Amino acid sequence: INMHMKQDDRTVYFHGDISASGHITGSGIRSDGQVNINSSFGQLRLSDDNFSDYIAIGQSGTVGYIKTSDADNNFKFRRGSDNTDLVEIFFGDERIHISGSGGLDVTGHITASGNISSSGTTTTEDLIVKDNATIAGDLDIADTIYHTGDSNTKIRFPSNDTISFHTSGNEQMVIDSAGNITASGNISATDISASG
Repeated sequence: INMHMKQDDRTVYFHGDISASGHITGSGIRSDGQVNINSSFGQLRLSDDNFSDYIAIGQSGTVGYIKTSDADNNFKFRRGSDNTDLVEIFFGDERIHISGSGGLDVTGHITASGNISSSGTTTTEDLIVKDNATIAGDLDIADTIYHTGDSNTKIRFPSNDTISFHTSGNEQMVIDSAGNITASGNISATDISASG
């Protein structure tokens, strides 16, 4: 390995790969190649207080990990240009906080065994709820409520102040803005009262 040391900043410069089966400790180590650590519990530890607290990057068997020395320490992903915290993991509370205007983009599935809470707007193309859904506020629907497995049976809001009911793919009843009810079939009832 081609290496040299600068005494002014106590940094060791390696021009090539670094391989180690034991410990490498220094106040400054730089390499323009790979850093290879091979041991039964290999770790790359980073600290700014002589390892009283540190972040460790390592691998155990087939599992890779990033961990901190203190269960209450937070872990942050920062933008290098201005040190803005974009993602912060709170180990004590076991939660992840994502900041910034970019939000979170997920191309696969999100599976949650607990609650998913949002203080803003959640936008999704398809939302499937396999059990009950409880909505404390309003449910805003652009047009149609379908019956599961029976898409030609539905309740529609085709225009402002109008509700229509469909079965077998046909519009069977409409209630308009004036309260008029128009039905295409027979209406059976024991008592009907109308003001108009």
